[in-house]
Amino acid sequence: MDNKKIKIYIISEDLIFIQLIKFMLNHYVSDTDIEEFNTFSELLNSENTIAPDLILLDDIISGATIMEVISYLRLTRKLLSTICFFSVDVYDIKTKAIARGINYFYEKPFNPKIAIKDIAQNMNLKYRKYVYQ
Repeated sequence: MDNKKIKIYIISEDLIFIQLIKFMLNHYVSDTDIEEFNTFSELLNSENTIAPDLILLDDIISGATIMEVISYLRLTRKLLSTICFFSVDVYDIKTKAIARGINYFYEKPFNPKIAIKDIAQNMNLKYRKYVYQ
């Protein structure tokens, strides 16, 4: 990912989650192009033909179950993008999501700074290091 903008999808109905993740990404990761989807319908109707480098998927999305969303991304759209999934691990959702194709699971509640740093390191993104005083 040399000197190009990193295309990122944030998929969530939770506007606070979206704003938090966008803020953290813009603050800590260089050169991002973020597109957000609030419903499964928006994702289905997207005319964007450029595959994202990274998909940040929240467990709150209307119009489909989260497993349907993951299957859509992997099987229908055939995206090879890295998928980071944020959820509470109830009813073995982590195991089921991994079986459907996610790459990383972040259990809620999560520390946004640690999660974004981990995502940046896993993706080899240029991570800005800030020192707070």
